[in-house]
Amino acid sequence: MLKKSNNKHVLNTTLPSGIYLVKVSGLDSKPVRLVVN
Repeated sequence: MLKKSNNKHVLNTTLPSGIYLVKVSGLDSKPVRLVVN
């Protein structure tokens, strides 16, 4: 299950495509591309 951290729980899933799935409480999980140096 998901562990609640402080007031908002964020789940970061790393995909092979370099796309991060950020799931925020109250919002639907939307694919976000983050650039890592």
